[in-house]
Amino acid sequence: MAISGAGQRKKNIFANVSYEGETTKTNIFGGYYDQKLMGTERRFLLTGDPTKIPDAPDASKSFDNPSLMHQDTNGYMLTFNHQKKLGEHVNWFVNAGANQSVMRRYIYDGEIDILDDGSIASDTAVWSDFIHIRNQYLQTGLKGDFMTGMAKHNYAVSVDRSHRKMYKKGVDAINPATGKPSGTFKPGSSIYDGIILNPWVYQGDISSTLTKNLQHEETDVSLNFMDKIEVGKLTLLAAASRRHGDYVRGTTAKQQKNNVKDNNWATTFGLSYAPTEDLSIYAAKAASRNRGTAVVAAGKKNYENDGEILPSVRNTNAEIGIKYKANDNLMMTLAYFDMKQPQTIDVKDANGKLWLTNNGLNRYKGIDFSLNASFADKWNAFGGFEWLDARQEKTADGKYDGCHVFGSGEWSSVWGLEYKPDEDTSFTGRLSYVGVGKYVKENRQELDIPSHFTLDLFASHKTKLNGMPVKLTAACYNVANDSHWIAQAGQNNKFMLNNPRSFMLSAEFEF
Repeated sequence: MAISGAGQRKKNIFANVSYEGETTKTNIFGGYYDQKLMGTERRFLLTGDPTKIPDAPDASKSFDNPSLMHQDTNGYMLTFNHQKKLGEHVNWFVNAGANQSVMRRYIYDGEIDILDDGSIASDTAVWSDFIHIRNQYLQTGLKGDFMTGMAKHNYAVSVDRSHRKMYKKGVDAINPATGKPSGTFKPGSSIYDGIILNPWVYQGDISSTLTKNLQHEETDVSLNFMDKIEVGKLTLLAAASRRHGDYVRGTTAKQQKNNVKDNNWATTFGLSYAPTEDLSIYAAKAASRNRGTAVVAAGKKNYENDGEILPSVRNTNAEIGIKYKANDNLMMTLAYFDMKQPQTIDVKDANGKLWLTNNGLNRYKGIDFSLNASFADKWNAFGGFEWLDARQEKTADGKYDGCHVFGSGEWSSVWGLEYKPDEDTSFTGRLSYVGVGKYVKENRQELDIPSHFTLDLFASHKTKLNGMPVKLTAACYNVANDSHWIAQAGQNNKFMLNNPRSFMLSAEFEF
């Protein structure tokens, strides 16, 4: 890896077997993986009452100790996909899978808390963590097509069942001098001058001894319907899913106050009209539902509706757009979208009593534009931009109403240029831009997270070695070796630090 002192070790083995007959198709994919990450912490939280966004530190540095901090993960995955033709216009399919992941790690408890001068906050701590996850799913159904007059229907009907079980156990490393998870860093530690851990931290890793502790178990069963109707130049899409969920939280009485059983519908509708071969206009609206929320008192918050289950809420996404092919060398797409994301918030009634409700709302509105062009012999261009207006529309007591969604930025774009001297060789440059993001303070004041550009370069060539086809690829990411923050929208003023300049060489063989 390009980060100084960081490391990654992988030991993987996978197999992919496919069979295709006259009436059947079958694929089996599975394998085992084992990987270790060392010195790869890149998460930061700006805390306190900042007056500015601190400059990003050197992205080539590691911000934990590679000889101490680690994340070890191993597990397996297995999938089975089968399709059988029952007739000229109908197919039966079944998809199934299972995976297991076991993780033991010694990392920061959350992220590195920093102040606006880049110093490490005193409450940043490390902890041992153990996570064990098991997933299984099964899906079966029918898909095919039929005619009703001039309309062609492409349909799919299926029933799905998924099951997830998660065990998690985390323990803070305790400072023997205080009996608390404090004093992790020596005084003077900062993201600019170096991360200096106190000696006692090196004896705090107990991740290898942690045992299973059930966090939650969830079973979902859904019935799904989809029909795409083609009538001349008009295409209609309608889909619906009926979901039943059963969520069990932990084993203690306090944990099981979070248990949720719910049933809900989710729908998708779309419309596309192509008046000519070169032009199409479309509109779509999709809705999805989350799991219902259990109301549980936390800390000093004692809700009047403690123990109740709030109903699931609808996340909606509406989009309209146009696709235009000017000629064989130019294609463009322009779209407008509007997404609504409900949030849980605290609300006080006329008597000053506290309730947890589903009345919060974040809203994301924006415009997407993209193009692909061949403007000269052997030269191609691609790119696009997005304008995003992400606002908190309904917040607790209206505190942040009208403010940007934490971490969101208005503008982003990607532009690229490709040169192909021949069919087997390609050189590509890609320039990415992320505009100014927003950090929202308690007093509604917004601080600017600086914008940044990133240049990546790629080259590929197809050839043969001893008659064996091989594709050689080289890449340089972040050519300018720029260091910058990556804001995380909706993550309560958290940052990621980007990766430094890095190089990649690969060879892909066909045999």
